[in-house]
Amino acid sequence: IFLTLPRNRRNIPFEITILYPVKDGSQETIAKLESVYNQYFSNFKVLIIDISPNSTATPLLAGISDPRVAFLKFPNISELEAIKIGAKSADTLFTIIVDDGCFPSSDAVLLNLTIFRKQLEAQFQVISTFDDGEGKVSYKTSRSPLEPLSGQLYKTATLLNILNES
Repeated sequence: IFLTLPRNRRNIPFEITILYPVKDGSQETIAKLESVYNQYFSNFKVLIIDISPNSTATPLLAGISDPRVAFLKFPNISELEAIKIGAKSADTLFTIIVDDGCFPSSDAVLLNLTIFRKQLEAQFQVISTFDDGEGKVSYKTSRSPLEPLSGQLYKTATLLNILNES
């Protein structure tokens, strides 16, 4: 007999919110979420914000039963508005914003989080670290121009400040 235990066994507070605005709740989206659940790093929760204009996505997404997943429905709002809503709802220290083209692997999450913490400890004004697509982690400081938000790890409070300025 196999016993499946929750990945967050010791009731440690979640450290990262994965914020996922969804325009299409297809089976492909569900498959991507399954890959997120199976990561080595498990101290995260996923906040899905369904922004699809039709209701066909809702049953698939709302049917997800993983306790780390929360689901909100806001049809016909922009992705930026969805990100703002999600960031305000995030109660974790860190937030990663993902879209269909950018799902973090567990190794990327851990690497980014480790580097991010070191930078914070060194008191650099780092907003985020992210994979530049070539396996390197890039840095963005508060003086850098705002880049696309997806795929980057933010301190949640800093993300809220950025969004309030946009």
